[in-house]
Amino acid sequence: YEFESLAQTDGYQQLIGHGAGNPEWSDEVRENYLELHPDPRMAELSEQILSESSIPPAIEEDPFARALATKLWLDRELIYSTRERHAGVEDPTIDFLFGNRIGYCVHFAHAAVFLYRAAGVPARIGTGYMVPEENRRGGSSVMVRSSDAHAWAEIYLEDVGWVVLDIAVQACAISRCSGTRVRN
Repeated sequence: YEFESLAQTDGYQQLIGHGAGNPEWSDEVRENYLELHPDPRMAELSEQILSESSIPPAIEEDPFARALATKLWLDRELIYSTRERHAGVEDPTIDFLFGNRIGYCVHFAHAAVFLYRAAGVPARIGTGYMVPEENRRGGSSVMVRSSDAHAWAEIYLEDVGWVVLDIAVQACAISRCSGTRVRN
């Protein structure tokens, strides 16, 4: 297998001033990356987040500024726990975001993407895994565990491309979170 890995080197300041999306996208592609969640509370929450944010007036319509304000709100308001599954409900994203706000990367990524889109910023979910080298244990095969998996949100900025805007929560429930254990 061959792959190419890219790391973002531009600081957030360099991402201000770029349009949302790619002008070469077809209408269908643009609609796909801007598809709103059918629950109207998602758009209402996006409006609330943006109205309460501290985006300077000069850039309040900037796609990256809007997405970043949303990300920072999610960082503060969500709680990480792998124990909360939101399983067996009609819509796990709605149950998570308008319920106890306790979840893990899959919940964070879906909530972020729908809020970014409600803010007018094309977004998608990325998934993958990272397996530590020590898991090879001297062999040529690697054991991939579910704990090695991750999901994140990405936004698209004109002349930049897809930018990872992952949620980094500040609070953890009783479970693993950045190597620490915190009780709420």
